Amino acid sequence: MSKPLTNYTNTDAVRGAIGLTDNEVTDEMLVEQNLGPALILELNDWVPTHKTIYQAGRVEGATDDEETQYRLLQLYSMWWCACRAAKMVLAIPEKISDGKAEMKRFNDLDLAGIAAEACGMAVYYQKQLQEELGETVDSSGHTLFGSAAPDYDPVTNEGA
Repeated sequence: MSKPLTNYTNTDAVRGAIGLTDNEVTDEMLVEQNLGPALILELNDWVPTHKTIYQAGRVEGATDDEETQYRLLQLYSMWWCACRAAKMVLAIPEKISDGKAEMKRFNDLDLAGIAAEACGMAVYYQKQLQEELGETVDSSGHTLFGSAAPDYDPVTNEGA
């Protein structure tokens, strides 16, 4: 049974994003990695209004913009957690058996590739959400800030 990581995503969504089953990565493995609290801290850093976005987007009568922001928040949250889950050291068994049936995964599971794809999707949805909120984002996923170059050079005592 799926467990919530936050209001925005759950363990089934995260596993589904990276193509793993609950036999390979249990709910407890995801919950005990504290993905939920880490996600909330991440969201607090760049979209402190995430609770408002969540509440506004899930009520009946939400505007198209509110619903879009809500969906983007959900997608970002799922992919952010999937990125972290794929990066963590997973004890993924090659052979799974319940006593009757047996499944063998391929030996060359590319967790680095899966993590890179999941992280890329998280950045994509972060950019989409920031655009919806009217913010600008750079390729690293952080909000851009302007920088200023002084007109005065203290070494040559020229300018200003």
